[in-house]
Amino acid sequence: DLRTVAEAMTENHAIVRDLGGSGESIDLLIARCLAYGAKAAKLAGAGLGGTVIALTEDIDSLQNGLQAEGYTRFIRPAVVDGLRRERDA
Repeated sequence: DLRTVAEAMTENHAIVRDLGGSGESIDLLIARCLAYGAKAAKLAGAGLGGTVIALTEDIDSLQNGLQAEGYTRFIRPAVVDGLRRERDA
């Protein structure tokens, strides 16, 4: 569920940050994502690349808030049903 994924993302970012993989600018961006309603945010990849992934239910509010602060690059993935298990009939 969304809460479990958010908790895992938050924990993962804390681990990478504590190992030196994050930085002040990434931590600030994560804080701003959370301020604009993201359930969680973390750096993407191994760290130090400047990319953040955010989990949100309102992508428009998140993006609009960040754009108002001068952030300009966004990738918005398509929403799909995801993995499902089909049983034999």
